[in-house]
Amino acid sequence: MGNRWRKITDGQVKLIIYSGTLGDEPNLIDKLRVGQLQAVALSGALPEVEPALRCFQIPTMFDSSFEN
Repeated sequence: MGNRWRKITDGQVKLIIYSGTLGDEPNLIDKLRVGQLQAVALSGALPEVEPALRCFQIPTMFDSSFEN
C-alpha cells in the first residue's frame, strides 16, 4: 500500500507503519494532537478522540446476533 501511495503521489506521500513501538493508544492520540503523527489505527481509545463514540461501549445496547 505504501509503495502504491508513493507512486501515485510522485513520492509526496510516504507510509511508515510503527507496530506498537510508539506507545499505547492514549500516547498515539497525544502524538496526533501535537502533530507528531498524521494518522493512527485505534480501537478502544476512539472515544478519546470523539466522546460520542462512548455510546458503542454500553453493554447489551446492541444485539450482536446475526440470527433471523
